[in-house]
Amino acid sequence: MGYANKVLEKLVQNFGDLEIVKHGNNTYTYNKLNNRANQIARVFLDLGVKKGDKYGILLYNSPEYLEIIFGLQKIKVIPVPINVRYGSTEFKYIYENADIKGIFIDNDFVEITKRVIKEQKFEKIEHIFVLNGPIDKNFSGMINYEKIIQDKDTTNLEIQVDDDEIGLLLYTGGTTGLPKGAMLTHANLYNATYLTPTHGMKLIKKKKIPAKALIPPSGMKMKFLIPTPIFHVSGLMPVLTNLGMRHLMIFPVNKSFSPKEICQIIQNEKITTVFMVPTMYRLWLTYSDIDKYDFSSLTMITSGGAKMPKEMKIQILEKFPNIVLVDGYGSTETIGTSTIAFMIHDDIPKIKKGYIGQIVTGIKMRVINEEGENVPVGEVGEMIYKGKSIMKGYYKDDIKTKEVFNDEGWLHSGDLCKMDNDGNVYYVGRTSDLIISGGEKIFPGEIEDILRTHPKINNVAIIGKKDDIWGQIVVAFIKLEPAEKMSSTEVTDFCTSKIASFKKPRIIKFVSSLPFTKTGKLNRIEIKKQAENLT
Repeated sequence: MGYANKVLEKLVQNFGDLEIVKHGNNTYTYNKLNNRANQIARVFLDLGVKKGDKYGILLYNSPEYLEIIFGLQKIKVIPVPINVRYGSTEFKYIYENADIKGIFIDNDFVEITKRVIKEQKFEKIEHIFVLNGPIDKNFSGMINYEKIIQDKDTTNLEIQVDDDEIGLLLYTGGTTGLPKGAMLTHANLYNATYLTPTHGMKLIKKKKIPAKALIPPSGMKMKFLIPTPIFHVSGLMPVLTNLGMRHLMIFPVNKSFSPKEICQIIQNEKITTVFMVPTMYRLWLTYSDIDKYDFSSLTMITSGGAKMPKEMKIQILEKFPNIVLVDGYGSTETIGTSTIAFMIHDDIPKIKKGYIGQIVTGIKMRVINEEGENVPVGEVGEMIYKGKSIMKGYYKDDIKTKEVFNDEGWLHSGDLCKMDNDGNVYYVGRTSDLIISGGEKIFPGEIEDILRTHPKINNVAIIGKKDDIWGQIVVAFIKLEPAEKMSSTEVTDFCTSKIASFKKPRIIKFVSSLPFTKTGKLNRIEIKKQAENLT
């Protein structure tokens, strides 16, 4: 049974009038979400769209985003979320790689869509559905979304969708090269929806975490603020989870991240839970007017998408001592959470660097060495996974798929970690980022975490540079806080006594900015290119 049938249609049966998603003044119940999904499904049937065709979604977070995903899934058409920050070259790559037959776009993207299609002669793109604005009637295939769905039948369709069919094609962030399309089946999506809640409820029953982590206090309604974009797994996962848990999701109206808007929504809507990536939390926590707002409704603060530094975890728990802090760790290939950490204020003394919690119920994980053998407790190795939420493979890339899955079906994450005797997992870094200097293994994240504690340093990137004598040497790219000055000697002196001498940066480059990918992660490929000519 397909995801939309198994989850959305079943929720409609018992909770049809319950409000589930809000965007500005636009609020959807389960009934409205399902009805409009059925309408877009019927539009596609009338247009003769075929099973397995792929349709891009180039939209900001909105209820319409969800109805499009579910509507396509109901008729075996594959949704392909696309990063709204991409430029024409990246759009071209996704259109070609995903074999896009049509696309849903916000009015903001009409001109760039027309330009890319004209320049690249994408004749196979048959339909361009435009939301939130007028269409260009002279451009072939352009359709007003609201007009075409408004009179369609809203009843459920009788189409059998198998669990193993592709329910979503979600592209990775592309931090190690071009983005790869992770094929997520309907079964993957279903199992991912309930991973975190199932794990959390087990911990509540064992009294290991407070009930308010998942169950709203008496008289309160669980309201979940999600500013992270749905085209990224850090936006998709909280959406799926809250859809299944029947918590009202609220999307910000601003098209770019606004700390002020986050504060206003939490106060005015009495938000109980917020999900953001660490970069968003950094901007929010340093917002000059943050203390002018009432955050007393908050019971849980959640994070994912990137590793949250120890210092930020402590900062959040000290600022909001009554909340539960949840930090999830995973990837597009695992559809989000693989390990998860629940923390309260009393846990502050126990929080260690790199801590990413424990393995989520329903996921199997091993930590292995280069020979594929399990490493002893406390030693660093690569995390590999098995589970019902793990992707089927990469679209049109059998070579990469075979590289990440071993013969026994374990997914190689490329992430390095270590575990202690209690099952706690500590993130160390990426296998591709590992620096080996004079035979010693050096993990960039360790050095970055230390340097970020210096009051003059805003951000830092550590990479390895080829060296004829040492094999590789450590290079630091450092962005200082505004108006601050710092010498290379100050940097190395700060590292003394904190890390071994062989881990100290040999080359230090102060920069005005650091390059990031379109998904907000450090672009280490670009940083390594910049390091090539440094001496």
